[in-house]
This record gives sequence, C-alpha cells and structure tokens, in this order.
Amino acid sequence: MDYELQYRKVINLEVFRQIQESHFIATGFASVFADEYGNELGGGSGYCDFCNLMQSRPEGKEGCRLSDYLAGERARKLGKPYIYKCHAGLIDIAIPIVVQGHFMGTMLTGQVKCIESEFETLDKMPSKKDWLQDPQYKKLYDKIETASRKRIEATAHTFFLMVNSLVEKHISEMVQEQLLAEKEKLIRETQIRHELEKSLKEAQLRALQQQINPHFIFNILNSISVLVRLEQLDKAQAVIGAFTKMLRYSLNKTNTLVSLEEELEYISQYLFIQNLRFGNRILYEMEIDPCLSLIKIPFFSLQPLVENAVIHGLEPKEDGGKVKISAKIEGKNVLISVQDNGLGIPENEAREIQNHLSLESGSHRLNIGMLNVHKRLKLLYGDDYSIQIQSREGFGTVVNIIIKKADDIYEKNIACR
Repeated sequence: MDYELQYRKVINLEVFRQIQESHFIATGFASVFADEYGNELGGGSGYCDFCNLMQSRPEGKEGCRLSDYLAGERARKLGKPYIYKCHAGLIDIAIPIVVQGHFMGTMLTGQVKCIESEFETLDKMPSKKDWLQDPQYKKLYDKIETASRKRIEATAHTFFLMVNSLVEKHISEMVQEQLLAEKEKLIRETQIRHELEKSLKEAQLRALQQQINPHFIFNILNSISVLVRLEQLDKAQAVIGAFTKMLRYSLNKTNTLVSLEEELEYISQYLFIQNLRFGNRILYEMEIDPCLSLIKIPFFSLQPLVENAVIHGLEPKEDGGKVKISAKIEGKNVLISVQDNGLGIPENEAREIQNHLSLESGSHRLNIGMLNVHKRLKLLYGDDYSIQIQSREGFGTVVNIIIKKADDIYEKNIACR
C-alpha cells in the first residue's frame, strides 16, 4: 500500500486554523500554514495591520510568498525551526512539517520586531523594494511589538514540537484507519468464519481505543504558549516533556494490549499537566500492588476514567480535589479503582449509568469514553470482568474494575514470585 500522501490529504487545514488561533491568543504571534511553494493556505491568524496591508498589494503578496518559500526550504534542510527576517524586515519563524520523510509545507509564526543587539546575525529574505520608505508602511511598522530573543526562541521550540506532534498523530490515525479498512475488506473476501470473528474483535478494540479528546491537546497548547509568554520556561519545558511522552505512548502503542504499568505512566503525565494547569487544585495519588504492574489491559482503558474524574468531578469544584488510582488483589479478584472527592452525582443517576453499562447502551449521562472502556474490557475478559460505579453528590465518585482469576495473574507475573 502506498502511504505517500499529498498534503491536501494529510494536512487538516481546519485543525491548523484552530492551532493558529490558540497560538495567537496565547502568545500574540501571528501564524499561517504555507505549502512547499510558499503559498499561504487556510488563511492566517493574528496578522498585524502592516502585514495585512502588505498582503493586499500584488507586489507585497508575492514578496511574502517568496519569503515563505525560501524560509521553508531553509527550515526543511535544517530539520528544525528557522528564525529570520522576512522581505519587509519583520522577525518570522519557519517550522518545517515533514511526514514520513516528505516535506509537506511550513508553519510560519512571528510578525514581530526583535531587539537587534540580541542577535549577532539574522538572514533577511530578498526584497525588490524598501517598504519602510513608504510613510504608510513605516507608520504601521512602528506600532509592531518588539519581542526578546528568549521569547522568540522559546516560541520557535514550542511551536515546532506541537505542530509536528499533532501532524504525526493525525498521520498515524489515517494509516491505522486504512490498514483496518484493508484488513476488513480481506476478511469479507475470504469469508472464513474463524478469521472473521477474530479480526472483527481486534477491529473493535482498535477503533474504540483511538478516541482521544482533541480539546485536551488544544488546552495543553494554550498552557504552554501562556507559560512561554510569561517566560516561565522551566514550567513550559516540563509540560512539553510530559506531553511528548503522552504522544509517544499514543502513537507507538499499536498493540491492543499494554501493561498496567505503561497505562499508569501515561496517566501520571496527564495528571502532572493538569496539576500544573490548575495550580495544584488537581491533586493525585497512586497505590499499586507491584504484583499487578505487568497485567495486560486494553490500551487507553483507564485514562478516560481518570479524565472523567478530573473534568466532571474536580475541575468544577471551587477548591479542586484529589483523584486516587489504586490496584490490588482482593480475595481472588483484581480490583482497579479510580476514586475522586469531587462533586459526585446523585445515587439514582449512578445507578442509571450502571444499568446502561450493563446493557451496553448510551445515555445522556454516560459519556462515550466510559462506555468504550467497558466494551473493551468486556471483549478481553468476558464474564471474568465487571465494573461498579458508586457516587454520592457532594462527596465524590468511585469506579471499580473487577477482574477474576487473581491466582492466574500471580502465577504469570514474575514480580510476585
């Protein structure tokens, strides 16, 4: 199968538009996506009056296109962000977007002035005209914000990581969907009942585990950008590191099953970021029996429960609270719990959610993440698995996952011998 895709199939311009808007709101830096020839696509965000005037005139627009093209080529060859002066003299940053070895285009951000003494040398793109000789342009140029070198370089680094991580995630999902579609087609053509049942089960698991909340990604982008703008670079780097680990886990774990230890490491990074975002209003604790660290669970099967506890239980609560994840052997069962001391829900609503889970049907109170967790664990463990929900309004919620045959787990887990 040929996965060499053109950028129009690969690059989701609407997603890039949302990234641009969030980036501008948080940092004040304008941004736009340009193809490999320097043509700006999807419209820019946060353009200053100087650049809007430049874009309104054919000679200025062509100068911008040539600048974008040359800077994109330079960034592609460097394989990293390229800081330079555009043809009109403003600081811009070119972020190369490379997918499976193919250059797809450039994200450009900037449209600011710099403190000249902080940069020994800066490449300037060629120009047929000195735009600042025109009083109209000069007046608008003088109003443009001046940014420090530290802020410019931090923005370049952050934007580079964010943009390419999101593109890689999008490509990975596309490839997985295409592989899954081809696999299902082959199954239908062969009409082998045993293989059909086996592959459809795997297809169900893979399809369910791909549902990752895009709003969380944009919240992280905003948080990092704000930290950069406030020059809290240590915190920004910590969030970038945690988010990179999360993306690496979600992109690399193509198997349907992971160890409990791997899933909890992902959750630790998620909770670390939430703790930083909400100024210690979101606390967390983990209490895990070492004997259970290697047991297998479906990929991304606990994170939705933790996310649900944070978003619906703790975030709306004025003084925040704590989420606790525990895993232990209780009798002959494995008990995995996600507990929060948040807002909770009335007991009758908790019973209603429990009933819908038993019937594997949706409801307005049952989010898709929890239903998917239930379905995937049911597919894996069958009747040896059950889920229990207990909640009390004003006191919090507990979700218990129960897996039978604890003796088998002890025998297979070398950590318990």
